[in-house]
Amino acid sequence: MLDAFDRLHRNPFFFRLLVQTMLYDPEHTVDSALQDVRERIAAELGYPKVWLGLTPL
Repeated sequence: MLDAFDRLHRNPFFFRLLVQTMLYDPEHTVDSALQDVRERIAAELGYPKVWLGLTPL
């Protein structure tokens, strides 16, 4: 779990999301929950929209 906390940039809010994700679905492993949390964070911060809005070099 400490490694997951590091991979979430030691952000307590993101770590709380990870723990919540694992509590709501006990079948999650740390890695699968981490992937879900990362996708959720990216969606909430609008990364897909920003990525698609980039122009080619």
